[in-house]
Amino acid sequence: MLLFAAGFYTYFLYYTLDGLTSWFSPDDLMNLYGSLSRLVRDPARSELVSTPVSAWDLIRDNLQFWSGGQRPMGTAFYHMIYAVWGFNPTPFRVAALILVSLNLWLMFAVVRKMSGSLGTAIWAMFLTGLHASFVSIYYGTGVVYDILPSCSTTLRCSITCVCVRAASSRTLLRHFCCLAFSLPP
Repeated sequence: MLLFAAGFYTYFLYYTLDGLTSWFSPDDLMNLYGSLSRLVRDPARSELVSTPVSAWDLIRDNLQFWSGGQRPMGTAFYHMIYAVWGFNPTPFRVAALILVSLNLWLMFAVVRKMSGSLGTAIWAMFLTGLHASFVSIYYGTGVVYDILPSCSTTLRCSITCVCVRAASSRTLLRHFCCLAFSLPP
């Protein structure tokens, strides 16, 4: 199993490391600007003005998803990396590829638990991990808004598989219905 994982990630890195050399796309720049500032209406002048986004705003937006913050997980991603490394695309790309790798590993674990087959999990990982239509994931940071929710959903699915491994099929169905509608089990 460890040998397979090392082989897959070597293959994965061979095709994706070139993405580390890509520069910011216009979408990335727009997302970065949006994570650092927020447009609010100034009542005195009756116009929109740009105000900086604080760390407290990011925490509040992620904990209170009804607060009106625009895509708070992705905003926190851009904001934190920019605060540490500044205007350099490589740390953004490294973080995105780490998230994609985590997502692939979680997906492998979920498929293996659900199918009980190592072969099925390996095929699922190859089919979803190295697909030509995922080129935007390997070369652009703007899709982090898709990678982060996918990662959190796959993590919850993995936790659900572990928790209900010994439970009845009715309990398993209830957990997956709750997962689909993001309700507490």
